[in-house]
Amino acid sequence: MVFQLSHLLHPYSYDFMPSQENKDLIERPVEVLRILDSGITVYGEDLIQKIERPTRADVEMTQQLNAEQLEKLKDTDWYKNEYIKIVAHPTIRMMTQFVLTTAMSEYYYYTEKSCSSKYYILERVEKECPQITYLSLLRLCHKNRFLPDKITEQDIETMNREYQTSFRTRPKTWLR
Repeated sequence: MVFQLSHLLHPYSYDFMPSQENKDLIERPVEVLRILDSGITVYGEDLIQKIERPTRADVEMTQQLNAEQLEKLKDTDWYKNEYIKIVAHPTIRMMTQFVLTTAMSEYYYYTEKSCSSKYYILERVEKECPQITYLSLLRLCHKNRFLPDKITEQDIETMNREYQTSFRTRPKTWLR
């Protein structure tokens, strides 16, 4: 994503309507965490020393704005015909994406530490958040993402079952 420096400076402005066109502004706290995690900006000057770490309230605002944007889409054909079906029964590839990215978010909520690496998130969750109810699913999704040739049919069956029983029904104990 491309940002103006003023968009990355704290406090963030939220005086915009959630929409696909404003996705960069909605996701801004998460992107800033990624920049701070990696220490890398691709183009332009080194911004790391100029930007502050987003607060928990900033990250929660991202969740709220994403929910508002999704709410606006509920009457669309895409939502009714595709989104609902995809979330209910995703492909293994999509499930892997959902679980790994959710683990990165929930790791932040539980620890207030960021991890924007799909590779390292499993290790960090195992060490710092072993209470996450979908940990075995996270392990399988990590295996699917990084060792796909090692995934068995039994693993896929387990992934589908655990997605329904432990992931979709997980308690969100980090909510305040």
